[in-house]
Amino acid sequence: MKIPRVNKLSTCFLILMSLSSMSYSDSYEWSEKMKGNFRKGFLITCEPTIKSQFERAGMLDFATTTQRIEYCTCVAIKIFDDFSMREVKSFQASGELPLRKKNARSGYSNECSDKHF
Repeated sequence: MKIPRVNKLSTCFLILMSLSSMSYSDSYEWSEKMKGNFRKGFLITCEPTIKSQFERAGMLDFATTTQRIEYCTCVAIKIFDDFSMREVKSFQASGELPLRKKNARSGYSNECSDKHF
């Protein structure tokens, strides 16, 4: 009689694990989708800003639109790709980058600038 009870417990455990896995999977998918949206939003604002900076410096001819977009994409990936679920939710609510990203942002800009300009 003990064997069926163990099987019932095992079955319940497996069902609970599959439900939690589905919710984790859904959360992960949502988080990745949000990070993609954050990158797109960053790109939409970054490229015109960079273009304007090049224009004011009289250097617009030194950077093509493609280079500016590649630079902005590079920075966006570095900022958003390793956001935790908590950071995604916080950024979505506040629009503020986490402190660790604020502190690293100029380094990201330099790395991407060296690579694309």
